[in-house]
Amino acid sequence: MAKETGRFDRDEDLAMVQRHIDQGKEILEKQRALVARAERDGGDVEKARNTLRAFEETQRMHQEHEERLLRDRDTSRSA
Repeated sequence: MAKETGRFDRDEDLAMVQRHIDQGKEILEKQRALVARAERDGGDVEKARNTLRAFEETQRMHQEHEERLLRDRDTSRSA
């Protein structure tokens, strides 16, 4: 739930990014299967690989975001 300021609190941000990471894992698994199928069946391998790279980059950004949120949370708890 958003605070009155319109900003999510840290726990909500963390839960959201963790959902995105979980969803990303499923998307990556499916896209890797599409790449394999394109390689096997002669499909558009380059397009499938480019899409996979984009998904991998997005996943990396979600993971970095999670790391920042956890670091910030840990820092605020020890302060």
